[in-house]
Amino acid sequence: MTRDGKEVVAGGVVVYKINDIVQAIGKQNWSPEDTAGDIAQAAIVEVVSKWTLQGLLENISGEVEEELTAKCRKQLRQYGIYVNRAALTDFSTVRAINHSGINIEVNNTHG
Repeated sequence: MTRDGKEVVAGGVVVYKINDIVQAIGKQNWSPEDTAGDIAQAAIVEVVSKWTLQGLLENISGEVEEELTAKCRKQLRQYGIYVNRAALTDFSTVRAINHSGINIEVNNTHG
């Protein structure tokens, strides 16, 4: 959910390289791919929830991408992973409709 209460769905991509294989596949971590994906998903929620819908739409490939990259980069550093880029690849508003007790989600794709 965005800061202004709009429901959205978002997907993303993280482009990274492993700088330290010992950290990447050490005691803390069993799969660099899964860890990068999990951290990116959490970062997407954190970043998207700070923006209004209009702000996201206007800055999705600018400030939003920079913030997402910085957040992923900071969190993945401890796993020996350097993030080159993190970005939203899918973004859509969602509207839930309750019809006779049945919840239906409607997606309106924006990108």
